[in-house]
This record gives sequence, C-alpha cells and structure tokens, in this order.
Amino acid sequence: MLKRVAVTHNRGAVAALLFGRTWVYYKIWRGYRRMPLLLGLFLVALFIWIAENLGTITKTWLYPHQMSGWAAVSPGKLGSWFLLLIISYALVAAVNRPEPLKPYAGDTNAG
Repeated sequence: MLKRVAVTHNRGAVAALLFGRTWVYYKIWRGYRRMPLLLGLFLVALFIWIAENLGTITKTWLYPHQMSGWAAVSPGKLGSWFLLLIISYALVAAVNRPEPLKPYAGDTNAG
C-alpha cells in the first residue's frame, strides 16, 4: 500500500521528468506557435474537469455521491484526466509519428 501511494503522489514528477522539455507545435492561420506539452495537457484536463462539473450541476449525469445534493467533482479527477491525456498523446505519437515542421513561405515564427 505504501508503494502505491508513493507512485500516485509522484505522478506529476514522473510526467515532468519524461515530458518536461517537450513542446507541441500547432498552426493558427498561417503561423506556427508552440506550447509546452504539459501545459497544454493540463489546460485540456482542466477544461474537461470544468465541463464535468457543469454536467453534474445541470444533472446531465450524476455520480453516486451527488444523489442527495450537488457536490463538486473531486479535484483529484484532474489528475485522472491528465494521466489519460498523457497516455493518449503517447499512443497517438507512437502510431502516427510526428513530422518535421513545414514552414509557410512567409512565416517568420517557425522554428
């Protein structure tokens, strides 16, 4: 039991160690932008958690602990969503290898 707790609390440290220097490049209109992978994944996990709370406030779905009255979804679910996103990103990257950037002819932001 102690080892499991230690691994659970170190999940963020392991993610930072493995993906801390990883950047994601994305294209808006004609210009490429970049963002740290972990920041992007955290923001997506946060938006999913907020949407999950909105869904339970509107009673679109309820968890068992919310049957007698609304309560916020546990902030611990943020970690679950974050882990799911890391696993999904790694699997997609393994199946569909990232390609080098192809800068737009007039783009000075690439690279």
